[in-house]
Amino acid sequence: MVQSIPISVRFGAANAITVTTLRKVLTLMLSFFYFGHDWTVTHIISGSIVLGLGVYKIKGHRAAESSGGGVPSMHGGGTTGAKKTE
Repeated sequence: MVQSIPISVRFGAANAITVTTLRKVLTLMLSFFYFGHDWTVTHIISGSIVLGLGVYKIKGHRAAESSGGGVPSMHGGGTTGAKKTE
């Protein structure tokens, strides 16, 4: 039997929120293409910022996990102090 572990428990709350937000942005973008809405400069800039920060967060977290350090903080470039336990 396969057990379902919530993404927030397995990967942390910040990653769960990041993935959820990126999925919402992708869904919104696909609806713009599907229904033929017009894109404005504001849409492109804000979408790029959200996607860029999401990718930065995910890549930073993976780098911290591989080095064994704490989870990177988006506010000061340091770590939150959470160490990976094994």
